[in-house]
Amino acid sequence: MKTAILIDTPLQLLNAMNLVCTLRQKGELDAFIVPQFRNAEQIIGRVKETGIFNRVYTLKLQRLGKDRYFWAIFGLFAPRLYARKWLKLPRLDYDLFYLSDPTKMFEYIIDSNAKSANRIAYDDGIGSYTGDIFRGRRNKIYMALRKLMGKDYFIKEMYLNQPDYYEGTVKLKLHKIQDIQQNGLGETVRMVFDVKKSTLYSDYKYVYLNQPTTASKDLAHDLEVDEKILSVVGEEVGDNLLVRMHPRSKMEDYYGRFRIDDVNNMWEVICEEEIDGNSVLISSYSTTQFAPKFMHGGEPYLVFTVNLYKDLSNSVVGENDMLKRIKKAYSDESKIYVVHSYDELRVALREIKGALAKAEK
Repeated sequence: MKTAILIDTPLQLLNAMNLVCTLRQKGELDAFIVPQFRNAEQIIGRVKETGIFNRVYTLKLQRLGKDRYFWAIFGLFAPRLYARKWLKLPRLDYDLFYLSDPTKMFEYIIDSNAKSANRIAYDDGIGSYTGDIFRGRRNKIYMALRKLMGKDYFIKEMYLNQPDYYEGTVKLKLHKIQDIQQNGLGETVRMVFDVKKSTLYSDYKYVYLNQPTTASKDLAHDLEVDEKILSVVGEEVGDNLLVRMHPRSKMEDYYGRFRIDDVNNMWEVICEEEIDGNSVLISSYSTTQFAPKFMHGGEPYLVFTVNLYKDLSNSVVGENDMLKRIKKAYSDESKIYVVHSYDELRVALREIKGALAKAEK
């Protein structure tokens, strides 16, 4: 059976590599990768060297600006011409496609296939575990057009890192993806993603995960809250704090009094190798805090400070269900703190310090 896998992010690439090895189909699947992440060309070049995939196609980035609407319509009504003229792809004749988040580009690639092909989903992080990732966030007009043109489809199966945590609204047949170590991919993953030798996250148990403030209307307020949070954390844990900057953040100098992660290894690899039950992840509300549990079942301490920000607290109301789910998934939900004041933050840190000290005895 001729099979292809569609990849849009570094996380998807990592999960795709694990999926192929879980399926025992190394070197059999073709990969289509959109190079829209940092160092994409180098990473794709190294992926080709591994032999995990059969052929690797680098897809052309979507056009931005006014003509993106033209290409969106063009792809919908003439997908084969779109694939050949815009994406420079050969004639496709696959029996099965694996995909995560169904982007328009990926749907046009599948639409351009010479025959009707099955679709199976694979893990794309938190979004794969809740709601309906295939329709819940899609443009209603676009989806109505697809249905009118007979291009609607339903996903019936999905491969997840942690299928037991799935609480989506779509009834699916779920399968487990083996992790990096189970697949014996440790060295391969380190090579592909250029993971450097580091013990930062073993040396520092308290980790502050910086978040970009673009969702806020008041940058000055957010920076003031960050300052107060860091002041409390600094008073409680001293210099045992590591700051990991968000890729879009340009505020390194603001956190200069603390140790900043300047190695920047792939977060999912760090979660697999260094984040453990004694790690403490502090952030407003970051998907990176959920990664250890959803990637390999790890249960670090989680401290959410989102309620201290006047604008951001309202922006994640819908995700409070996810907080409930992560608590439900944890074997010890007392390791998860959602603070509403700086005093609560201080109490949380002291409780964690006490628990860690007790565990060391």
